[in-house]
Amino acid sequence: MRTPVIAFNIEGCFPLIGRGQIIFGEILDGEVSAGDVLNLVIKSKPVKLEIKSVESIRMGEEEKVGLLVELGEDWVALEKHFAFVILAEVQQEELPGN
Repeated sequence: MRTPVIAFNIEGCFPLIGRGQIIFGEILDGEVSAGDVLNLVIKSKPVKLEIKSVESIRMGEEEKVGLLVELGEDWVALEKHFAFVILAEVQQEELPGN
């Protein structure tokens, strides 16, 4: 059983033409899958983004986790954010703060 909420440290993002945006960084504990929801704040507004796929991204010697999502115009404001991932299997349940 996966932990229901996972911390994700966002290091940056870039567009993937025709597919969405890749938000890349490091999962601090646990694992994420397609269908999970990334929760973060962009320009003081809470945003929930469904993860379309999870990719491995090589950046020099380091390997990062890339989360493919669909974002609006605010995607450039994502660098150096911290986010939580709510797993797909608990999205239907009532979570504290919702």
